Amino acid sequence: MFSGIVRSALSKYPTVVRAMSSSGGPPSPYTALAVSHPAESVTHVELHRPEKRNAMNRAFWSEMVDCFNEIAADPDCRVVLVSGAGKIFTAGIDLMDMAGDVLQPEGDDMARRSWNMKKIITKYQETFSVIEKCPKPVVVAIHGACVGGGVDLITACDIRLCTQDAWFQIKEVDIGLAADVGTLQRLPKVIGSRR
Repeated sequence: MFSGIVRSALSKYPTVVRAMSSSGGPPSPYTALAVSHPAESVTHVELHRPEKRNAMNRAFWSEMVDCFNEIAADPDCRVVLVSGAGKIFTAGIDLMDMAGDVLQPEGDDMARRSWNMKKIITKYQETFSVIEKCPKPVVVAIHGACVGGGVDLITACDIRLCTQDAWFQIKEVDIGLAADVGTLQRLPKVIGSRR
């Protein structure tokens, strides 16, 4: 049944992932996402900041939670497709927008800064945990770059499809951050471990 729904939705897109990436999103209550219904029982969630390479800004983190909570409660939705608008899937965290939160948390001393950072990280983790907890199957279509937070996002999805030009990078280590909003916990389950 699930494969029939996905096949039905994807049959409308001859080149699967590239066709899903649109240049103009439909009207949406969100600023970082475009939500549409391309086929019966299918909800398409598109990362929609192509001019910023779909970088994850402050709005993205709360909108994903709201969006997936709505999808979880929607009886008409039976499968969710996630994609990115524009040339790449996502460039990860928008450092220009998020620098204050991530790199300089509030607090007068180390204990308060650490406590505030823990609250921020927990909030960001929920953004991807809500995808993982979604009772509907979540299929993600990746094209081009999938960097940093994008890897966190795709590891929370049930099925990952990608084009031949897709590439993946856990970029947090280059700026002194731990990949702690999902990659560390989920990536080993996705790719397995060799002993």
